[in-house]
Amino acid sequence: EQYTMVSERLLGVVFGVAAQIVDEDICSMEDVDRGAKVGLRWAKGPFELMNRLGVAEAYRMASAYQQLTGETWNLPEFFEQQTSNWDFSYVDLHTEGGIATSGKFASLRGLSHVSPMAERMGLDRDISMIEMTGVAYHADQITTARALPALERAKNNGLNITAGTSIHHLTLNEFDIADYRSFFKMTPPLRSEDDRVAMVDAVSTGLIDIISSQHTPQDEESKRLPFEAAASGVVGLETFLPAVLRLYHSGHLSLNQIFKAASYNPAKRLGLNSGRVDIGAPADLMLFDADVPYVLNRENLHSKSKNTPFDEARLQGKVLRTFVGGQEVYRA
Repeated sequence: EQYTMVSERLLGVVFGVAAQIVDEDICSMEDVDRGAKVGLRWAKGPFELMNRLGVAEAYRMASAYQQLTGETWNLPEFFEQQTSNWDFSYVDLHTEGGIATSGKFASLRGLSHVSPMAERMGLDRDISMIEMTGVAYHADQITTARALPALERAKNNGLNITAGTSIHHLTLNEFDIADYRSFFKMTPPLRSEDDRVAMVDAVSTGLIDIISSQHTPQDEESKRLPFEAAASGVVGLETFLPAVLRLYHSGHLSLNQIFKAASYNPAKRLGLNSGRVDIGAPADLMLFDADVPYVLNRENLHSKSKNTPFDEARLQGKVLRTFVGGQEVYRA
């Protein structure tokens, strides 16, 4: 009964541990099969498993289920049917692993590292699943130059795919972790300068659709640890404007390109009636001074977490007033 309940909640449990629990005599193969079929009936409804794990991982698990139980339903047809009414599938290609990008710098610093090819391979895998299912897809974090050709080919082939990158991967690089300051530890890790420049160019051309804040607050204690042991994540909401304006002041992006990637494109991809100035659209507006200079003091942030990589950085750009639905909610 417990196994059946678990499989109703998460079909992946059936596939991931079935062989092990049978080998260890925790339950019989019949119990596994019964629980798996309950989970399968649940999955054939909203198929939330695919939302949680991504198309490719869900397909792998479904294939394992077929081998386990002898089910004969057609996987490609089943997945196409399940995804036909979806708006899009949101996928994060990165999980916790190496804390730096592989290369000479990571080796010299003695940091565990992950190859940029891991991102490329994950994207290639998911693109093949998009071709099979026709699902609309958004990759949250594209951060390496090696992933860009695959993304460009997918778009040129007419696949319904968009991609984003974070403001930190547009304005910082792997050399920023040289002092082992945990405020620069994030997932995916900061990349090489060549990767950073490639991401900026991709936003400029529209290959990368969205710039995100990658706002991942962490408590003070989880960051007051050696770099390798500290939690990944940085705050990004309050520093997003001055950080992205670095690209404007350097001449790499225009304000129109910034507004499109930071506001219009995210709203469009999510099907929201916002992110633009238009008749009938919500009056969500911001008045800012793009040129006012200051040195950021993290203690002045309103966020409860203060783990910003821009602490003590020289920045330009401050929000003066903010309106949501036509109502003023902030005034400097």
